[in-house]
Amino acid sequence: YKVITNQIDTQRKKFNNEKEVHNRLLRDLDARAEDPRFALIDNGGEYESVIGFSNLGPRMFALSLQPSHPSGHSGPTSDLTTYPLLF
Repeated sequence: YKVITNQIDTQRKKFNNEKEVHNRLLRDLDARAEDPRFALIDNGGEYESVIGFSNLGPRMFALSLQPSHPSGHSGPTSDLTTYPLLF
């Protein structure tokens, strides 16, 4: 009886911990959705496929990246990186 009770308590603690982690991750995700740095902006333009832009100038995406560690480079740096579309 005691072994089963201990196993049940252990599983209950694991479940509660996983539920707590899940809720914390959801709160973090909601906080990021409200952060203006991660917002999607409607520029009022026509929305076409990427292929539709092939004759309309440079094809680039700007991505905002979170720094994972301090930069060893001196001077200010930008958190925007652009990638050209290759096709």
